[in-house]
Amino acid sequence: MRKSYIFSMAIVLIALVGMMIAADMALKPMKAALAIGSDLTTMLEARGDIAPESKVLVIPRAAGEKDLATEGFGIVIELTPSDAVRSRNGRLEKLARRSIREASRLYERARGRSPAWYEIRFMDGERIGHRVLFPIGPSGEIGSPAPAIPPVWVASARPARPAAR
Repeated sequence: MRKSYIFSMAIVLIALVGMMIAADMALKPMKAALAIGSDLTTMLEARGDIAPESKVLVIPRAAGEKDLATEGFGIVIELTPSDAVRSRNGRLEKLARRSIREASRLYERARGRSPAWYEIRFMDGERIGHRVLFPIGPSGEIGSPAPAIPPVWVASARPARPAAR
């Protein structure tokens, strides 16, 4: 074999290894968020707080146009509450606060960073049913939700479809 061929192959291999290392570094925050979402799903599913076969999605990010927060770094948590949680007075807020406490504990352990806010998105199928923002105080206490969480969330709040003819 020629030296130029071996040299070219070595450069290609070094470039591939470099790209794999760069991709791993870029995806590391996403891996941590996916692991936190998986842990939250397991915990909340065991308690019966989320709908069967649903997943909890954890999205760490800076405040943007799509969020209720206007500034700072925070975490968006998307989850589908179970019918038992939806129908009991005050259970949605308890679910939100429990999710925040656990996500905060898991995120600080994984990333060593403390978010300034949490946005909880209660999902209703594929769409967002209700969104609420919880600010986090300087000493780590969870603030009051804004807007307020309804005490009971009726799953059939959407208008009924007309009967097929």
